[in-house]
Amino acid sequence: FKSVEHYYGARDSGVLGIGLEWRIFNGLKIYGEWFIDDITTTKLGTKWYGNKFGWQFGTFLVNPLWVKNSDIVAEYTRIKPYVYSHNVEDYNKYKHYDTILGHYIGPNSDLLFLRYRKRFSKFLMVSLEYQKYRHGSNTEDFNAGGDPDRGRGNDDSTESTFLDGIRKTQESYGISIQYEFVRNLFLAVHYRRINFQAFQPENLISMRLSFNFGYRSEEIRHVFPLTY
Repeated sequence: FKSVEHYYGARDSGVLGIGLEWRIFNGLKIYGEWFIDDITTTKLGTKWYGNKFGWQFGTFLVNPLWVKNSDIVAEYTRIKPYVYSHNVEDYNKYKHYDTILGHYIGPNSDLLFLRYRKRFSKFLMVSLEYQKYRHGSNTEDFNAGGDPDRGRGNDDSTESTFLDGIRKTQESYGISIQYEFVRNLFLAVHYRRINFQAFQPENLISMRLSFNFGYRSEEIRHVFPLTY
């Protein structure tokens, strides 16, 4: 169906997703996903803008170094330019109102995510997190494929380079303390320090403290999936 739709001019915003999850042994799982927004097989391996892919690889390890009641997640996501965008911009964007239906980092971006969690009791859990996010944003005069609301125009280059445009980098370190009063009812405290680079002439540092109280029915399967 995707091939036929592409042959007739790609008027709709069809996508494909391929996911893999492998539990190598008890306590160790790897997973991955390949997201295809558009593809031209004859131009694979080139800078052709129309090969719009996103991919993700992660691993989940329980009780690392024999530390009981703990786990580690390591996940890397890379999304090429123009992913989630479409030439018919008014109604065929891969969004719900202003929210991308896929990964929140958007096109022309990548993200490294690390998390260590330790459960000290049945009710108390502490998490340490690290994230490094990079993004190539558009300018007024140059479309780098970094905006899901803007597809390639007739005057834009047919080649795209990953992280082209204005390079923005963000690193963050965080700690979360979560307490479960009754089953699936939580109070969580989050602290995060964020270092911004290239958003301004000088680097910026932001510190955030938040409190959350809510109900969770089940664990999410992946940390940040490419599709929902």
